[in-house]
Amino acid sequence: MVLSEFRRYLNPAQVMDLSERPPAVILQWSILIAPQPVKMMVAGGDGTVAWILSAAQKLDLDPDPAVGIIPLGTGNDLSRVLGWGSEHSSDLDLHSVLELVQRAKTGLLDRWSVEILTHRQLSHLGIRMSKTDIYMYNYISIGVDAQVTLDFHRARSSRFYPFGSRFFNKMLYLGFGTQQVVAADCKNLEQRLNLYLDGVQVDLPELESIVILNIASWGAGVNLWGINKC
Repeated sequence: MVLSEFRRYLNPAQVMDLSERPPAVILQWSILIAPQPVKMMVAGGDGTVAWILSAAQKLDLDPDPAVGIIPLGTGNDLSRVLGWGSEHSSDLDLHSVLELVQRAKTGLLDRWSVEILTHRQLSHLGIRMSKTDIYMYNYISIGVDAQVTLDFHRARSSRFYPFGSRFFNKMLYLGFGTQQVVAADCKNLEQRLNLYLDGVQVDLPELESIVILNIASWGAGVNLWGINKC
């Protein structure tokens, strides 16, 4: 629906499907028209937006592309805080979207580099540790919400996953969240990890999750510094 609507009004070469072409290919536009900055609209959720931003970082583009969002994901936290809304209606008004792009102002977003090491306890035996480097734009967590997200990801990746309805996805999240209320797999998480800030260990209270936030929106619009939803 979104692709077909945009292809009616724009050059088809400007409308690309991420299921057919990886971000590195799509971002070649930024190289072709440099030094003019590229304006891009990404239709998807937080994961899709992060995928594009990470690819742009790895390509070391100059100037960086300006990225807008058509929020089609489940939570859309990045879209909320960047001013593109919490979700998009099923009736896409392309003219309104293009007008928003014209009026939008370019802003900056922090990018966190996260290094994940595993099997640290075996390093003294000469066993090579597994290392993963990722970029984080909205938040990263350890605990119950991460478990729910992982369960959802596994369900969505299954060949039995029926369709990508936002309502169905929210019901899946609700189901997995309710399951964790009963199972409490992350209970007493503070006994299973150590948290250090600037090299100083932090005394942890009883908890089931630790969340590191880059934006003021978490879990589909919850502002953890206040009581209002974004």
